[in-house]
Amino acid sequence: MTIILATTLLTVLLSLGLNRSIKRYRYFIYAFFALAALIISEAEATIVSLGYVALGIFLVVMYTGVLNRGLVWKRLMGVRAELSIIASILLLPHAVSFTEYLLEDVGVFSGTIAYYLGILAFLIMVPLTLTSFMFVRKQVGGKRWKKLHQFAYLFYAMVGLHLIFIQNDRMWMYIAIFGVYFLLKGSMKLETYYKKRKPAQA
Repeated sequence: MTIILATTLLTVLLSLGLNRSIKRYRYFIYAFFALAALIISEAEATIVSLGYVALGIFLVVMYTGVLNRGLVWKRLMGVRAELSIIASILLLPHAVSFTEYLLEDVGVFSGTIAYYLGILAFLIMVPLTLTSFMFVRKQVGGKRWKKLHQFAYLFYAMVGLHLIFIQNDRMWMYIAIFGVYFLLKGSMKLETYYKKRKPAQA
């Protein structure tokens, strides 16, 4: 858990301090992490191939959506798409290695529910990642993009359940992290709903 939280903190600090550089050099950054992911995928077990680094970055992407508006929120939102792409790239070694393990060692129909939730999360992640690239987003169009990215909440839920159903000593921490997020998101949705109803009732 220390690695995940340290990655989250480092991501926040770098996003705040190097905000403009991340946006300006994003494609070089993607290429660097893609190369790193390719090299790491050859290793058996690292903090990247186990998914810890990707999760730490995804937590920043998640919680940015429920932060109070302010300077920190503005800076994080400015690189949120870039962070989600970087996290997705770094999640690839984890997805590939555990899919291989499921197919070759466990058996397609012999895995635990955690495996299948993880695969489902990955399948949802792919179109979300592709449409996070601005040139793809423009082709998709604003309305369709917004509808598609509503599935981000399903992705977060699948990731949370995947981690919880692994049932290791970090399970309660994952329940707290994802539980708090969905409570905050739910309260935001309710607040928006009631604000929209007020003018109609007046």
